[in-house]
Amino acid sequence: MAIEKLPSVHEAAPAIMSGSLHPRELVDFCLARINQFDDRLRAWVLVDADGARREADRLGELARRGEWLGPLHGIPIGIKDIVDVRGWPT
Repeated sequence: MAIEKLPSVHEAAPAIMSGSLHPRELVDFCLARINQFDDRLRAWVLVDADGARREADRLGELARRGEWLGPLHGIPIGIKDIVDVRGWPT
């Protein structure tokens, strides 16, 4: 499924749970938008694209096996740079 418009969390979460949407598709869509606009917006200090893709693949596999980690399972999120995260600039 190629995403043309970013779905809401209320749309994406059930789609991930049902298998009609893979978390990797959401991550790839978000990364493409970041690449498209961040030169002008400068909204991101760090983008861990490889880590986001790995985690999306892991969460997609869990969903495929029927394992669900909660309402944001597979939903990409951004972490504000004022929050300490090991290995990331603050």
